[in-house]
Amino acid sequence: MYKIGGVFPYLPDKDGNSVIIFRMRVLKKNPDTSTIVQERELFKRFLIYRLEQLIMGYPYKKIRIVVDFQKASIFNADLHVSKFMIFTLLNYYYGKSC
Repeated sequence: MYKIGGVFPYLPDKDGNSVIIFRMRVLKKNPDTSTIVQERELFKRFLIYRLEQLIMGYPYKKIRIVVDFQKASIFNADLHVSKFMIFTLLNYYYGKSC
C-alpha cells in the first residue's frame, strides 16, 4: 500500500490537523483468490499502523480523511476493504477522525 500510494499521510491542514489520503483506485480487487485474504489482512494492519502513527505524532489534533475516488468504480474497488475502513474509523477512531 505504501509503495503504490494507496494510503499515505499528507501535510497538515490549515488548523494543524493531520491528513491521511486513501486512493480507492489503488485498492483493487485481486482476481487471484488465493492471495486476496493475505492482501486484505496486510492492508488492515497497514491502515491501523498509519492511523496510530498519526495519533502518536499529534495526540491532541484530529485526523482529516480524504478519500480520492478518481478513476475508481464499483467494479474495481474492493468493498470489503472499504467496509473495514468505515467500520474501523467509526468504532475505534470516532473522536479522532472527522
